[in-house]
Amino acid sequence: MSEQIYFNNKEYSYLPDYNILLNSDIERIVKKYGKKVEKQRVLLNETLVKENVKRINAIIFELTQDCNLRCKYCIYSGKFYFHRIYNKKNLSFSIAKQVINYFYDLLKLSDEKEIGFGFYGGEPLLNFYLMKKIVNYVEKKFYGWKIHYTLSTNGTLLHKKDIIKYMISKEFDMRISIDGPEKNHDAYRVYINGKGTFERIIRNLRFLYEKYAKYFLEHISIGVTHSPELSLLDIYNFFDKEDMFKDTRSISVGDVNSINSELYNNGEDYASDRSKEEDEIFKQIIRKVKRGKKLSAIDKAFIKIHDIREYIGKTIYFYSQNTCLFNSRVFIDVEGHFHICEKGNSKFIIGDYENGYNYKKMVNIYHDFENILVERCSECDYKFFCNLCFASIENNGNFSFPENYCEGRKDFIKYSMERYIKLNQEGVFEYEKKK
Repeated sequence: MSEQIYFNNKEYSYLPDYNILLNSDIERIVKKYGKKVEKQRVLLNETLVKENVKRINAIIFELTQDCNLRCKYCIYSGKFYFHRIYNKKNLSFSIAKQVINYFYDLLKLSDEKEIGFGFYGGEPLLNFYLMKKIVNYVEKKFYGWKIHYTLSTNGTLLHKKDIIKYMISKEFDMRISIDGPEKNHDAYRVYINGKGTFERIIRNLRFLYEKYAKYFLEHISIGVTHSPELSLLDIYNFFDKEDMFKDTRSISVGDVNSINSELYNNGEDYASDRSKEEDEIFKQIIRKVKRGKKLSAIDKAFIKIHDIREYIGKTIYFYSQNTCLFNSRVFIDVEGHFHICEKGNSKFIIGDYENGYNYKKMVNIYHDFENILVERCSECDYKFFCNLCFASIENNGNFSFPENYCEGRKDFIKYSMERYIKLNQEGVFEYEKKK
């Protein structure tokens, strides 16, 4: 819980869990507290990596590199320098089977008999038959374990009854992409022929919501990709007013990834427009709080964007504090190569279905990642507020910071702190916790 403190006629927000005072003088706050968290460096070796991978809780299969859409901001669109492009390659069952066997042998002595399997693409439902075969084999191999299934899908194929019934029977958690109202969504998310996909996806989601409401509310999450030239406020109003999205499990809102790509190289600055639109969004959220109204899923999504408590005051080693290198998930591509996760490019292979993990290579990747952060980040006042992901700085087989990356992160951190202070003063975080 936070409380308001007045000192020299200035109002501060005190966060006792983090022993920190915040006011609107963000630059001073960062410099005063940013260097106070102890730096601890961990020298990773093959023994530690072998222990880390035994904590893997998600194995994600790339079922296909094919897709029935041609989303204009997709990392596989050909506009991103170090990523593959669309093709017809599919994962084979024989490779999937060997991967499952390998991870069962790796994890079978684990005390926690719980594991997740995810399915990714392309559009994974184009290879629905293989997905069912994999699930059947997983349930035989991991018999007696608690198994979770996840799927990332564009949602266009969810009108097929056999797919819907199967997803419900296996209690799949599905993340479905929809970018807000039709104008926003169809600007980028289109079929191969260029036609927008909004109408089909909304129809599919509405059918799921009306016929299988319990499943929809408990297992469907929405992923929103915001393109900077399109209205953020329109996205908010769309999800806030549409009944089926008000209480959905979660909504996440992220910006188009333009790192190492040809996207948005026109020098346009949309930061001012975003700030004005967020002002209006948070005014609406604060009005709800003051009137005691229930917060919708999209309200919580925007609140989460600027909840800096997740990063303040961490005492773990900062060089990898916000990355999932080798300790939570693994991504298996259609050729059976192991990758750190599904967000990365194909240049950082850490193993394969025939030989398993390449521990020596994993240690080298970690040290390369750590070394560039030591060089770039060790004296930065913002390091403990920065949720740097390895995928943000991976290049063509090495790590490097894109031009102006750090300046952009610092601006966003200061912006988030200002947002956090305002929302905190209005009691938004405490209200959200109660609701």
